[in-house]
Amino acid sequence: MEVVNGSIICAIDVGTTKVCTLIAQMQPDGSLSTLGYSTVPSRGLRKGIIVDIEETTTAISESLSRAERMAGVKISHAISGITGHHIHSVNCRTSISIHGEDDVISEEHVNRLINEVRVLTPAPEDSEILHIIARQFILDGLSGVKNPVGMHGRKLSVDAHVVFVRSSFMRNLVECLRRVGIEHVELVLEPIAAAEAVLTETEKQLGVALLDIGGGTTDIAIFTNGSIAYSRALPVGGNHVTQDLSIGLRTPFHEAESLKLQHGCAIENKIPKDEVIEVLDIGMSEKRLLPKRVVGQIIEPRMRELLELAYMAMSESGLVDNLASGVVITGGGALLKGTDELAKEIIGLPTRLGIPKAPMELSEPLQSPIYATSIGLLLYGAKLLREEKVEVEEKPLWKRFLNTINTLLRKAKEALK
Repeated sequence: MEVVNGSIICAIDVGTTKVCTLIAQMQPDGSLSTLGYSTVPSRGLRKGIIVDIEETTTAISESLSRAERMAGVKISHAISGITGHHIHSVNCRTSISIHGEDDVISEEHVNRLINEVRVLTPAPEDSEILHIIARQFILDGLSGVKNPVGMHGRKLSVDAHVVFVRSSFMRNLVECLRRVGIEHVELVLEPIAAAEAVLTETEKQLGVALLDIGGGTTDIAIFTNGSIAYSRALPVGGNHVTQDLSIGLRTPFHEAESLKLQHGCAIENKIPKDEVIEVLDIGMSEKRLLPKRVVGQIIEPRMRELLELAYMAMSESGLVDNLASGVVITGGGALLKGTDELAKEIIGLPTRLGIPKAPMELSEPLQSPIYATSIGLLLYGAKLLREEKVEVEEKPLWKRFLNTINTLLRKAKEALK
C-alpha cells in the first residue's frame, strides 16, 4: 500500500460507542472524494476518556486497517478529536504595540500576540492548551478584523478562545494512535469539528449553540459573530439513557439500545397508550409484552436532565440571548425521536437536527448525525491542508528566507535606536 502524503486526509473519530475512520482525497478544485471508511464498536473508553489503552488501541487498529484496505493506502498522518469532562475553556483579550517606522502588521506581530495569550492564560495544573482561536482582532480600536496582516496600525489586540485539556488524557489518545502507526496526529476539540459539518456560516454569524449528544458525553459549542465563544463537555450522553432502560426493563444493554431507537421517544405522551412491545429479559430466551409507553416513562426524565444540564451550561456563558439561530442538535443522541422538540421546550429557542454536509459524495450510512464529528474532522483537516497549500504557494522558500533576513535587519535597526 502507498504511504499517505500530499492531498490525502485521514480522520479518526475515537468515541465512547464507536471508532470511525474516514479517508478522503482533496481534488484540485477543493472538493473531497471518499477513498475508504470503517466504523467498529469502541472499546476501552468511558465518557469520552480512555480507561484501557490496549482495548482502545485494538478498536482503532481494526477501524483504521479496514479503511486503509478499502482506500488502498497506508496512513501515517491523521486528525482526531478529543472530548471529556476535563475540557476547560476561557476567553481573553490582550494587546501589543507596533513599534518602528514601519507600522505594517506582519505574521510575526500576530504570532507575538498569540504568544501573549499563552502567557496570560496559563494552563491549569496537569493540563495544557489544545487551541488558541483568534475570535477577532482589534486594530487601533477597529474591531471585527479577521486578518490584520498587511494592515497599518500602532496597537493590535485579539479576542481569543483558549481550550485546555488534561495532559495525561491527551497523551493516552496520542499513544493509542502511535501504536497503530500514526506518526503525526492533529487533535481537535470534537464540538469544533462537528460544527464544521453541521453549522452554516450564517448560523455562526447570527449566533448558534451546537449540542453534540454522544454516547458518553454531550459536547457544547456556542458561536457568535462567526467564531466560537464558548465550549464545554458534559459527562452525560445517550448511553446513560440506554443504561436506565436496561435497568428499568431488566434487559441486556444492546437490547435496551435497540428498544430506545425503535420505540423510544424523549417525550412520553408522544407514544400511543394502547401499543405494546416485546422485551427480552436478562438470562431468558423468551420475550415478554410491555406497554410501549413504559419506554417513554424511563427515557423522558433522563433526557430532561441531560438537556437541563446543557441549558445550565449554556446560561453560564451569558450568551443565550445572542443565539438568533437557535440550537442545532447532532450526534447519536439526536436520533432519539422527540429530542429536538424537548430541547426547544427546555431551552426556549428554535431547534433543528444537525445532518452532516460536505463538499463530497457521502454514502447513505454517513448521512447521519452519528457521523457529524467524523465528517467534521475530515473537513477540519481539509481546511488545514488548504491553508498549508496557500502558504506554500504564496511564500516559496526563497521568499520566506528573505522575509526572515528582513525581520532580523529590522530588529537590529530598532535595537540601535
